[in-house]
Amino acid sequence: MDRWHGEGTSNWVPRLGDKFAINRLPSTFGIEDGSYFRVRNVQIGYSFPRQLISKAYMQGLKIFANAQNLKTFKHNSGYTPEFGGDPTYFGVDWGNGPVPVIFTAGLNVTF
Repeated sequence: MDRWHGEGTSNWVPRLGDKFAINRLPSTFGIEDGSYFRVRNVQIGYSFPRQLISKAYMQGLKIFANAQNLKTFKHNSGYTPEFGGDPTYFGVDWGNGPVPVIFTAGLNVTF
């Protein structure tokens, strides 16, 4: 698997195995490109003309749909390039879950 397996080997990939505690410590091995572009909020709506809705005794009618965190364009291998950390390990990705995509829709009626 092209992993380090003892003295005299010069491979970059760490030694395989859970019993090697050094594999769980932050190192330069896991540094990745953190640049990204995220489509955070997209909203579309339509307000109906007053002449059309006045027959239903309404002053205003609007329908809308919203999407949050629609798409993230990134180069890292984790769920998201946006993570914090703690004071001693800031910027370390501890494998937090993905940022959820949220879809909402609504109807705004004024009588």
